[in-house]
Amino acid sequence: MKEFKKPYVRFFNADAYGRSMDFFVNGNPVAENIPFGQFTGYMSVPEGMVNLTVSCIGCDKDNDGIDITFDKVS
Repeated sequence: MKEFKKPYVRFFNADAYGRSMDFFVNGNPVAENIPFGQFTGYMSVPEGMVNLTVSCIGCDKDNDGIDITFDKVS
């Protein structure tokens, strides 16, 4: 039987205004204060549907984010 690996992601800050950003998965911070133009390292994320929210530092965090499904890699 083929073994599957956990899903991994990395985030890139490409904010149009050059601000530092925070990234949240299901409301939990996973990457904070990422400067413009920088990547995070790779990190594992839960398999299945998650809610991803991105917010600039000091900006209103009251947004709905987007729902993304992460699948295992074969």
